[in-house]
Amino acid sequence: MEKQSLKKIVVGPFEVNCYIFTAKNKTFIIDPGAESKKIIDFIKKNFLIPVQILLTHAHVDHISGVKEVAAEFNIPVYLNEKDKGLYLSPANSIAPFYPALKEHALTVNTITSDLIEAINTPGHTQGGTCFYIKEYSLLFSGDTIFQESIGRTDLPGASHKQLLESIKTKIFSLPDSTLIHPGHGPETNVNREKCNNPFF
Repeated sequence: MEKQSLKKIVVGPFEVNCYIFTAKNKTFIIDPGAESKKIIDFIKKNFLIPVQILLTHAHVDHISGVKEVAAEFNIPVYLNEKDKGLYLSPANSIAPFYPALKEHALTVNTITSDLIEAINTPGHTQGGTCFYIKEYSLLFSGDTIFQESIGRTDLPGASHKQLLESIKTKIFSLPDSTLIHPGHGPETNVNREKCNNPFF
């Protein structure tokens, strides 16, 4: 197994975890939610070559830095098609912290690496997606699951029942040792959440 690296950069007033993941000479940027300059500066300082932005979902706190980062490196943006409407919606804002975006980067529905599997985990949003990297036992879960918690389901398009089903069938079916890197807060793993998550 080749060497991989992972950097977490916490961005924006809602402290979104933006991840910079590198393996097999390819760098992916996951959820550049704000503070695009901080993200760009880290990538340049470490001489990384990003190939794609991956979005776990389209809530504004996870996408506000996308356009600037995508333009800086001229790279495509992956987003599940089921979240495209949310991504472009002028109602996708959290005043006064995150105003609605006036411009958006174009999105695609394919990932430029066979290393990364996109797993649709609807519930927090309909297009919510976890990115699973089997070779390194990593899962980037966005706002689907957190350490001993789960994503909010009191927002438009969300479903508590659907979210629990997604976690049980698509995340808890992964190996217990799989490290979970969520959209907010500290990392956890599948076994810890099976045993300690109060929602299960």
